[in-house]
Amino acid sequence: MNVKGTRDIYGDEARKKKEVELRVASIFEKWGFEPLYTPALEYLDLLKGKYGSEEKLIYEFQDKSGNWLGLKYDQTVPLARFVAEKDVPLPYKRYVIDRAWRYDNPQRGRYREFTQCDIDIVGPKSISADAEVIACAYEVYKSLGIDTVFKISSRKWLNNVLGNPDNKVLRAIDKYYKIGEEEVKKLIGEDKLERLKNTGPDQELNTLFNLLNKYKVKYEFDPFIVRGLDYYTGVVWEVYAGGLNLSIGGGGRYDNLIKRAGTPIPATGMAIGLSRMLELAEIKTVKPVFLAVIDREKAIEAANYLRNYFPIDMDTTDNPLRKQMEYANKKSYRWVIIVGDNITIKDMESGKQQIVTLDSVPKVIKL
Repeated sequence: MNVKGTRDIYGDEARKKKEVELRVASIFEKWGFEPLYTPALEYLDLLKGKYGSEEKLIYEFQDKSGNWLGLKYDQTVPLARFVAEKDVPLPYKRYVIDRAWRYDNPQRGRYREFTQCDIDIVGPKSISADAEVIACAYEVYKSLGIDTVFKISSRKWLNNVLGNPDNKVLRAIDKYYKIGEEEVKKLIGEDKLERLKNTGPDQELNTLFNLLNKYKVKYEFDPFIVRGLDYYTGVVWEVYAGGLNLSIGGGGRYDNLIKRAGTPIPATGMAIGLSRMLELAEIKTVKPVFLAVIDREKAIEAANYLRNYFPIDMDTTDNPLRKQMEYANKKSYRWVIIVGDNITIKDMESGKQQIVTLDSVPKVIKL
């Protein structure tokens, strides 16, 4: 039995996950981001004080040496530690596709162990860096056939409009789409709510919007986007799947989280949740062709040749042909190649089969 909030990923879903990860990494690298992998475990002191009310979701424990450790809650705080400790040249553009853990309430598309696809740019103060992160992520979603809109606001804008609101007010605003306008009005007052609704974007946000227009990104200004993490300092955004009230990513600027020798280093970035993206992605995965074996030596020769054209799952059990075919059926393989004195292709969907030459197999089987 799986631990609550975790699951096994296998079969077609695992193939789809791998294909999505490869596509995402390819686009990140096309935009000049380089991979970084950090440990699953961090000292608990590093993780504490970064996540506000969500800090209670950190998995924490004491090891046999008495050290308090935590599983990483996200990819951003480990990045901050890495940049603080290593003399990497700035700007530093990194991506990571890795797991994180939160003791959250499991629900559709949300698990306690999950994979994040993150990009960050460390070093520049310029709004151009925020625009590039958003535009790169927009291309990722587009490549997977996911229609998105980026809902964008700014912590600085909120501070100016509301006069440095406390965390209680920010949390109430952040819940606007969950609890509704009337409940938010009760929590923050009608005056603050009207100011939020009637104040337009500031100069920095308008500069960002002009850049996003050049990148052809779909976005909208939304004064109720706050983001729950304490470390955000500037522009913040949430990504919504088109036509659905479903957040599938988010990020923002965090200029005070990373420090070298006590000096803050500006940064911006975002996380794309892989689980929800998998539900929406339009991806066709390639399932192997099953090679049933009557003559092992001929089957090996055939497999060596055919793997130049498509994936081959060759039987290794030496079971009778009947059992091999039963296995192929259980695996829902579309195509089976039977290798003995002859080479026979069977279409498991139609039941039709034909004897062919080895070099004609790739012409018959189209994956």
